[in-house]
Amino acid sequence: MINKDKSLILFSPNTPRHVRETMKATMSITHETSGERYLGLPVSVGRFGKNTFAYLKKRIWASVQGWQEKMLSKAGKEILIKAVAQAIPTYAMSCFDLTKGLCDELSSMIGRYWWSQQDKEHKMHWLSWETLTRSKKHGGPGFGDLHLFNMAMLSRQAWRLLNNQDTLCGQVLKAKYFPDGKLLQCWGPGWHLILVA
Repeated sequence: MINKDKSLILFSPNTPRHVRETMKATMSITHETSGERYLGLPVSVGRFGKNTFAYLKKRIWASVQGWQEKMLSKAGKEILIKAVAQAIPTYAMSCFDLTKGLCDELSSMIGRYWWSQQDKEHKMHWLSWETLTRSKKHGGPGFGDLHLFNMAMLSRQAWRLLNNQDTLCGQVLKAKYFPDGKLLQCWGPGWHLILVA
């Protein structure tokens, strides 16, 4: 059963007032939402998606700042980066295309923390980020490339849609975005919106 008291309804900004009132009365939902977050993710992403995901940068920065005071070995820093800093955006990456620029900014913050020392935040970076993202068997510490990980997570969602089009989510997305059944032809800049719809 749907709890109507806890339910909210979201409208496009250009939806006329009389249409909003009719929809609310029909669905017996009285409260509107501005659509900021649902399950920790933004409900809608406008043209400036980078600003929408600024909260990820704040969360990673807050984590890193909390660690600056601790005397950690390189192994301790590596574990914190892999287990916490690079895990924070994982849920958002499974639903949205975080731009390459944003992923690079997150990686840059992580890189600064990796090379910093307790007394000096800006220390020389002896290796490029590309080297740091190499696996251990290829001579790197094995940090994840956030942009590639983001693409892999979205590709996984596309694979699920290709193989499970009979699910409720699959049927809705197919009817709206690829009624001819050609999912890969509808892939484009707005694809992150399709995956969350």
